[in-house]
Amino acid sequence: MNIGVTYTKLSNYTEALSNLQKGLAIAKSRNDGFGIFAAYNNIGLVYSNQGMNEEALQNYLSCLKTQISKKDSYKVGETYNNIASCYLVNNKPNLAIQYLKEGLRRSIAENDGAAIANNYIITGRFYSKKNDFPQMLEYYQKALKINEEIQNPFGIADAQYNIGYAYFKLGNTKKAIELINTALVTFKMAGQLDYIKDSYNDLTEIYKSTGNYKLAYENHVLYTEMHDSIVNVEKGKKFKELEVKFDLKNVKENAKIKEALAKKELQNQKNIRYYTIAGMLLVVIFLIILILQRNKIAKIRRQKALEEERNRISRDLHDNLGAQLSTAKMFMSSLKNKGIGENDLETLDTSIGMLDNSISDLRKIMNEMHNSVLREKGYLQATEELVNKINKLHLIQFSLSRHNIDVRPDHKIEHELFRITQELINNTLKYAQAKQVSIELLKRDGQLILMYEDDGIGFDVTALQRGNGLNNIETRVKAINGTVEFDSMPNAGFRP
Repeated sequence: MNIGVTYTKLSNYTEALSNLQKGLAIAKSRNDGFGIFAAYNNIGLVYSNQGMNEEALQNYLSCLKTQISKKDSYKVGETYNNIASCYLVNNKPNLAIQYLKEGLRRSIAENDGAAIANNYIITGRFYSKKNDFPQMLEYYQKALKINEEIQNPFGIADAQYNIGYAYFKLGNTKKAIELINTALVTFKMAGQLDYIKDSYNDLTEIYKSTGNYKLAYENHVLYTEMHDSIVNVEKGKKFKELEVKFDLKNVKENAKIKEALAKKELQNQKNIRYYTIAGMLLVVIFLIILILQRNKIAKIRRQKALEEERNRISRDLHDNLGAQLSTAKMFMSSLKNKGIGENDLETLDTSIGMLDNSISDLRKIMNEMHNSVLREKGYLQATEELVNKINKLHLIQFSLSRHNIDVRPDHKIEHELFRITQELINNTLKYAQAKQVSIELLKRDGQLILMYEDDGIGFDVTALQRGNGLNNIETRVKAINGTVEFDSMPNAGFRP
């Protein structure tokens, strides 16, 4: 049985099972309760390491029956731990926690520090199943503390490995990498091939999550090499077909087993080729990902450059051409009012009309572009610049005020408020014949309120057939989950 345990640690499960079955047969012939217990327990470990959970569970249960029948509590706590681990893999957490509680009680009674630490490791995996990673980390740390107290090097490494995985789940990848690499050193010294393989596999996953595909690939290659180096004859359903049946009269190897081993070795060679191809495909995938990332970065840079150019054009249109057109219209209008010849008047009217169209087209272009002042300084600053430009024409006087506005509203809300204000100002300039306009932004009872009032000719709200202007305002208000009211009467101004 000791030879079988050694082969188990070396991941040579064929030789492990062969020797453990011999030990079990001898223990049964001598009616040796502890020997039977130890054999079943270690055979269960072989099956468990191969992922054959049901077979492992049956051996652990047989182990437990042996202990109960002999009334021998030695190492029973560890048996309960192993059964709990199987139930966790089978997604039966309620059964698992029952055996964990009993296993902890027995291990404490036996003063078995290693079993207590292992119980905490399995309990940590129980909380991992529930995605309760803080609790998982707490139990793994308890296991580390006990293993340090009993000076169990492999137990310390096992706890460090699990703590590293817990930190990965909690988002601390730096700590995870550090602890798993520390544990890996001990696993290599102890020759624990399965633990080495699992460590490389987890490091692959962690580095991949951080975007470090180079180290992820290097650890994946190490994982593949380690996987291929393990003598894994019992893999899959054929494992039970290769079990060796022993009795005291016949302990010679069966020729069929040797043939099966030869076939399995051939299969292992094929697997190596498959893993090589898989590794090459993985490299290709990584290269594709890198190319896609570079293309994405280049696209973002192009979009940023386009946005900067759009903002520059918008500023030029707003600051230069817009001001010039408005000034030219004002001068022509003043000339018209001073009185000129009939022929000149017709020419002047045509010119003013063309300027009106130009200003209208300019306004459409500017509305389609992203307003840099609005984006950088907010609604109040953008609106202030807008009304200041209009005030300079001395045709109508705008005032802007705010109350209880300490923080800028959300960008989407600011954008819609500014477009609504532009629409209101446009309507006032076109139809209201107003002299004074008041714009006020305030916050009251947690609500953001925009108040707009002019002293123009007003209109009957109930009789008015709404055009695109008022409809656009209502649409923009609804887009930010707001409400709007229009208050106006003939010769009484307009207050939305």
